[in-house]
Amino acid sequence: MLKVKKLICSTIAAAAVFSAVAAPSALISSNSSTPLVNSINAEASSALGTIEALQNVNIRTGPSTSYQKVGLLCGGKRVSYYDICGDWVSISPTGCRWVCLSYVRRV
Repeated sequence: MLKVKKLICSTIAAAAVFSAVAAPSALISSNSSTPLVNSINAEASSALGTIEALQNVNIRTGPSTSYQKVGLLCGGKRVSYYDICGDWVSISPTGCRWVCLSYVRRV
């Protein structure tokens, strides 16, 4: 199941690069200062609400530090959230992008 989820997430992330569904200024790649466009879509109707990053926070592929780091949500940026799992919140409607609740607040 994890391999299928990773494949789906990779496919969605690749599609997002071409469709530019995210606000590039909200995300910075973990290995450069180049904006990382991913599957965040503030317009999606299934969002539960909005969160704001209290400081720069790592974006991961799943709800724990054992998942791959894929980017950075810059402090002060607001994004929609779609699910909560323990101390983690999904910022992707597909569940492929997660940040730790300790570094964000609901707005």
